[in-house]
Amino acid sequence: MAFLKWLMWMTLIAFLGLVMVGFMLPRDIAVTRTTTIAAPVEKVYAEVASPKATRDWLPWGKLDDDTEYAFEGPEAGNGAIMTWKNPKYRDYGMGRQTIVSARPNERVVSELDLGKMGVSHMAIELFSEGVDTRADIKLETGLGHSPFARWVGLLLDDWLAEDLDKALAGLKAKVEAQPAN
Repeated sequence: MAFLKWLMWMTLIAFLGLVMVGFMLPRDIAVTRTTTIAAPVEKVYAEVASPKATRDWLPWGKLDDDTEYAFEGPEAGNGAIMTWKNPKYRDYGMGRQTIVSARPNERVVSELDLGKMGVSHMAIELFSEGVDTRADIKLETGLGHSPFARWVGLLLDDWLAEDLDKALAGLKAKVEAQPAN
């Protein structure tokens, strides 16, 4: 009986320790990835400033064929919007991407409203390097007040990096496959 009491106290202390450390972990995460694309910055910008085009190279756009997409506002640039929903995932299968800032051939910033999962921001910066373009993609998201969510945030860093690498590979493949002007 004394052993069970000791075990219960040790479990409680360990749990409280994990909760306390969780509160000390970062509340926000930001993941940045970079690639170089063998194309002029104008071609790359045309792909990142249009929600319809991003659907082709962002890995999330290919996850499920049942996802329905809709587009609002201008075709590209400030105010361009893409929404999606998937009836199979009632609670988490919907969202909205809104381009909130676009500087031609330089930068596109989108707000990603993922419903119950919160709001994130994605920025894609473009840098002309002679005939090539360097593209930096950065995703920022908040983890809230939950110590559990902050522990999960430690894993999200790697998961998001993998997805952003896939996104840049898709962008690179799409742009480089286009005929040169």
